Amino acid sequence: MMTTTAMTLLTWTLLSPNASAAESMVVRGFTEPSRQIEVAAADDGQVAEILVKEGERVRAGQTLARLETATLDAALRIARLKAESTSRAKATAAEMEQKQLRLRRLEELRTDGHANEDEVERARADAKIAAANHEAAVEEQALNHLECEQIEAQIARRQVVSPIDGAVVRIRRDVAEYVTLNEPGLAHVAQLDPLQVTLYVSSPAAGRLSAGLTLPVTIVETQQRVSGRVDFVSPVTEPGSGTVRVKLLIDNPADALRSGLACEVRLP
Repeated sequence: MMTTTAMTLLTWTLLSPNASAAESMVVRGFTEPSRQIEVAAADDGQVAEILVKEGERVRAGQTLARLETATLDAALRIARLKAESTSRAKATAAEMEQKQLRLRRLEELRTDGHANEDEVERARADAKIAAANHEAAVEEQALNHLECEQIEAQIARRQVVSPIDGAVVRIRRDVAEYVTLNEPGLAHVAQLDPLQVTLYVSSPAAGRLSAGLTLPVTIVETQQRVSGRVDFVSPVTEPGSGTVRVKLLIDNPADALRSGLACEVRLP
């Protein structure tokens, strides 16, 4: 079933029975963002800061907003103190060294007949326990470092970042509002460079198109002429209309062209 947009585009492209062959090669469409992303928070929480405004241009990776992280920040400080503390590892290392030294001395004394086997076995057990305690201390410190990384990852998840270059079309939350996993949307970002034009053309016309082909495009409102690059030709013909969906990309540095402009594309 065709969408309203598709039917509108088809209506624009229909020609009268008396139209010339040259006119029949012109198809109309509209400029639109090449990508539109509803940027959402990965976690639920209260909005602490909005860092952009509607209409602002943003880059991929730029932080748009932050959720509250006070509890996580405190937990991270504690975890870092634990991870940076080496006192237990040093203490268990010293004890292990002392127990191993005592074992070696008792083994030497046993050789000379000045220590019995029970003393040596107790010393050996003490040395093993001390070594195990030191190993546990080292593992605990490693776990403390991993806990830091885990909390840092949780904090990072509360930074709402744009995945694309584009413009902030709408901000859906304000500071102090709460976002949930059911309604995580925080900002709508549209990529305007390049712009996209979706066309519906006949099967014979689609057969003359291929990805990468450059076509002349005229912006109807200003009669400005630009170039469009074929990005996609659908392998499927719409059964209801007998048309094929085609996507063109128009380079739009500095966002000079607006989205929503009617344009005419001349086909080969």
